[in-house]
Amino acid sequence: LFKAIGQRIVWDELAEVGELLKLDGKRVLVNENRKTSLDGVWAGGDCVGDGEDLTVTAVQDGKLAAIDIDRVLRDQDS
Repeated sequence: LFKAIGQRIVWDELAEVGELLKLDGKRVLVNENRKTSLDGVWAGGDCVGDGEDLTVTAVQDGKLAAIDIDRVLRDQDS
């Protein structure tokens, strides 16, 4: 879990996964469930988007990611 509030992404810190983590410009590319190109990693908030309602969007990102994470974990138990 990487958590940041009002911060910018420090790309140097992500150099190890830089080739595996797909980007859209300087934003992390995610699918509709907020899953990234890295297995088992979801993202949301200002690292995936921007706009006037970023707080509301970030909360929705977290909700969508949590639903998908729960689905993945339940599938692993099967």
